[in-house]
Amino acid sequence: MFETAWQDVRYGFRLLRRSPMFTATAALSLAIGIGANTTIFSIASAVLLRPLPGLAEPDRLVDIGRTDAGRNNFDTSTYPNYRDVRARVTLLSDVYASRIEPQPVSLSDGKEAERIYGVPVSGNYFRALGTTAARGRLLTDDDDRAGGPAVAVISYELWQRRYAGAEDTVGRTVTFNNNPVTIVGIAPPRFQGTTVLRADTWVPLTLASIVSPRFGAEMYTNRRITWLVMGGRLKPGVTVSQANAELQAIGAALEKEYPVENRARSYKVLDSALIPGQTSNVAGFLGVLLGIVALVLLAACVNLAGMLLARATSRGREIAVRMAIGADRGRLVRQLITETVVLFAAGGGLGLLLTQWLTSLLLSVLPALPVPIGIDFVVDWRVMLFAAVVSLVAAVLC
Repeated sequence: MFETAWQDVRYGFRLLRRSPMFTATAALSLAIGIGANTTIFSIASAVLLRPLPGLAEPDRLVDIGRTDAGRNNFDTSTYPNYRDVRARVTLLSDVYASRIEPQPVSLSDGKEAERIYGVPVSGNYFRALGTTAARGRLLTDDDDRAGGPAVAVISYELWQRRYAGAEDTVGRTVTFNNNPVTIVGIAPPRFQGTTVLRADTWVPLTLASIVSPRFGAEMYTNRRITWLVMGGRLKPGVTVSQANAELQAIGAALEKEYPVENRARSYKVLDSALIPGQTSNVAGFLGVLLGIVALVLLAACVNLAGMLLARATSRGREIAVRMAIGADRGRLVRQLITETVVLFAAGGGLGLLLTQWLTSLLLSVLPALPVPIGIDFVVDWRVMLFAAVVSLVAAVLC
């Protein structure tokens, strides 16, 4: 059986070589349809499916957002409310907070000053994410207190780029916006937390003014100033819906205690996402794009079906001769199916190459943003499996 199948495959390749125009046209049509679908899926995989590096058990991480009555929003929280939520929650092993957008920071250390991006985070931020340091240590609750040490953790990429991976980087004192800070640790490679935004350094929340000079003391006391995105880690056996119910109860209690500042406000818990609270919107948008490129694939299949039909008609004499010399009908059907599979496999392979080119093109034409974005569009096993499924579906359609 395997020998016969291999013969059919080799014969299929020979037939495709004999008809270069047909092969090129058919494979290119398939590549465009499959490549367009796979490109959109690769974006969806990067944004919705692939876990970010440096996170332990990412399926247990959640985002916590503030909601307003009558609105389906998912907003940032205030520092006092974050402290209250963290103290009262029981179904989350940790509740952390950070400023969602990295702030531009002037780094100076005796060399030429460099513009980097820093994020203030709570002392339990790295612990909640299950992140381990590449060198030194990460931030702790002891760092995130009034009068605590001026310390920072830098990214692995900054460590390699500016310090060439020097072991004496940990413990070195540098300046952030002319404020002395001691580097106590290096984050793991490619670590960027849980969001799409990528930072170069992390400092405790109590040192937020170091990376954001316009930051005022009222940010820590005013329950009206929202600037923190919150997240947490579910305890074993706890579901998102259970945690959501508890946070809503905590939100109702805070509204009673502070009726002016927290009027008609509560909290919502969702699975952790690159864009907190926007998973359904992003998924819906990508679903629309997939629907559009599916029409492209359908048009390619219709075109290819006509080409295959015309080719089959032209091969009528060849098939009649092969039957006359003893080939059975089942053998001929297997041969034709094998030829089609070979053609669609070639189209799928070209589609994957087109996907790599399209994703690179997409990244190159993105407008310059004020903060660094960390999304890697890679052709991983999910994308290859999707391309194989799309190729199979296209073969069935044709």
